[in-house]
Amino acid sequence: MRIVIAGCGYLGRVLGLGYLKEGHAVLGLRRDPSAVEALRAEGMHAASADLLDPGTYPVGAIGADVAVLCQAPSRRSDGYGVTYAAACESFGRWAVSHEVRRIVFVSSTSVYGDLGGEWIDEAVDPLASGKHSAEARAKAEDLLRAERSILGSGVSACVVRSAGIYGPGRNRIAAVRGAQVPAATKGESYTNRIHVEDLAAAVRVVADKGVPGEVYIASDGSPSTQGDFYDWLFGRLGVRRLFDGCLYTDDQTVRPVRGEANKRCRNAKLRALGWTPRYPSYKEGYEHLITQGE
Repeated sequence: MRIVIAGCGYLGRVLGLGYLKEGHAVLGLRRDPSAVEALRAEGMHAASADLLDPGTYPVGAIGADVAVLCQAPSRRSDGYGVTYAAACESFGRWAVSHEVRRIVFVSSTSVYGDLGGEWIDEAVDPLASGKHSAEARAKAEDLLRAERSILGSGVSACVVRSAGIYGPGRNRIAAVRGAQVPAATKGESYTNRIHVEDLAAAVRVVADKGVPGEVYIASDGSPSTQGDFYDWLFGRLGVRRLFDGCLYTDDQTVRPVRGEANKRCRNAKLRALGWTPRYPSYKEGYEHLITQGE
């Protein structure tokens, strides 16, 4: 197959290397030319492209079997409206006229906001349920607009709403060891996670078996409170724990608790396609990262 990965960064690289190992042709698109060279060094075809400008899309993207959109803001000036909504609208229009057969857009479970720790699935209306700050609501609206544009593009398409991604080079291990974590052991807000390898596998399953027009939540299915997560990680790393809702560093600096969205995400719909996470909770995922020194 011919695979195009637009926004081929942290997730896209893992996804692309997985496709390469199975002999598929992979084209990674990045806005930053220096990042293009890094992808080529790992064996991918790669090109610099601006998703807002179809004129920059390379010829190799025409007629792709699967296009995965996993772009993310890469500059402080990048807003969600441009990064997601406008980019997806632009790519969707281009895909229709250039015979792309399948699109998977990687969105986020942040569209759901704070639901007081309730369990949720794809049937929950993101904006009609839960609480959003003004900033969070604006971002959710941009993500939902991006989803609608891809699903309504005229190309067979699905959306994957990802929980918080972690993995090599993107985790809380160094922060905890360096006493830089503004969270409390007694924190009661639920967080949802997924290892980058499991997310890449989820995207592939949806690309192969997902029902056109459907949305799938990608989470390990084992949400934990902030407190449980940091209690476990501090203990595993042998670092002094948090208490009284604050982290006291070695110089006695007090760091306040950071609020988080509070919900628990189900993954039954994704599992029904045949996907099973390699890391079914943060404990397995972080244990592997610690053991591997990542």
